[in-house]
Amino acid sequence: HTEEAELPARDRFAIDLCWSVAAGLAMADPIRGSDFQTRSLLLALNAGEPRRVARALAMEGAYLAAVGGGKRSKERAHALIEDALRLAEELGLPEGVAFARSSRGVAYFEEGRWSEARAELQQAEELLVDRCTGVAWELATTRHFLCLVLEMMGDLGELARRVPEYVRDAEGRGDRFTATSFRNGNLNLAWLVVDDPVGARQAHAEAMAPWYGTSDYLLQHYEGLYAQVAIDLYVGDGGSAWLRIEDAWPALRRSGLLNIQQLKLEALFLKGRAAILAAIHPQPDGVLGVERDPSLEAQGDEVLPRPASLLLIAARIAARIEKDKMAWAAPLALLLRAGVAAGREQWAEARSALANAADRLDAVDMRFLAGAVRYRLAQLGGPPARPPEVDAKGCDPDRLVALFVPLPPRNDEE
Repeated sequence: HTEEAELPARDRFAIDLCWSVAAGLAMADPIRGSDFQTRSLLLALNAGEPRRVARALAMEGAYLAAVGGGKRSKERAHALIEDALRLAEELGLPEGVAFARSSRGVAYFEEGRWSEARAELQQAEELLVDRCTGVAWELATTRHFLCLVLEMMGDLGELARRVPEYVRDAEGRGDRFTATSFRNGNLNLAWLVVDDPVGARQAHAEAMAPWYGTSDYLLQHYEGLYAQVAIDLYVGDGGSAWLRIEDAWPALRRSGLLNIQQLKLEALFLKGRAAILAAIHPQPDGVLGVERDPSLEAQGDEVLPRPASLLLIAARIAARIEKDKMAWAAPLALLLRAGVAAGREQWAEARSALANAADRLDAVDMRFLAGAVRYRLAQLGGPPARPPEVDAKGCDPDRLVALFVPLPPRNDEE
């Protein structure tokens, strides 16, 4: 192999430039970022400098895991990361070991292996904080995915505690990009967990302010859409949720971001929930005093499809999700089918779908969602259940349940 001191300056510059572009685009335009990542890997392998090889192998494994695919693709992603980890350990590079562990956590996250992802990302965070310097990007990325794992596992109290802490840390270092990333997308949920939809809207606005002038549809635009629609769902404004996501969907599809398997499932589930809530509850309930977004006020309910059409759309989305081989795809599809059945007042079918979904969610460590489903099942005449507990001050579990499992109230007898 080649020692770093022996590496020609031109080669070092080319490798590091491609790496920097790939890292910078990973959380903004991962499709283009993957191109530069592959270039970085090939250049590093050709140069033979082991530190850069280890770094590139770990990043390649994480990028490959994000695409998803079959068993062979997953095995290749993990093999690349294992090679990176082994090389970093042989070289005695704590930052290389930490980044490889972080990449393995990302790979587990993309596969829906939440518990394993959490363990790897937590260990990577500890290594980066305690033993490494000059790793701001690696630490921010690790923490971002760790918070995403907390959301998927339903540890919402921990999410609500970590996100503000990470925002303060990033702001203290002058890292505006990281600070805004923790305010947007799924992580905007931290404000809803403590029943602060107004704060959630403000956090989203602050996060998106630098991105409105960009011509391309980037990951930040999707995360902004996700945050806005989630807030709409939380306050019971199905009409705004549907109009928002339907308007943005063509640009999201053209962006190529739906090629990321985990993001595609997440986006489809969000769209399905918006369709169900728009069918059963098109206007905000007014309890929280949160007004509809002014940009949507001029659009009356007449622009919404008929409830039957919205429920049909949700059913079709459920069918699309069911085709995915991710273990957590099937229960999400069942939740949408339960909402469709309830919207059609087919209560027995709704209860059956909810019961099936709850058991499947338990199997994939999505604990809050499993509890939310059982609570909804109880509301439709199933076994008694309480709303899932969330260790966060001010939390309104009923509203969180409605965010994830929108259903109409059962107000008739079978």
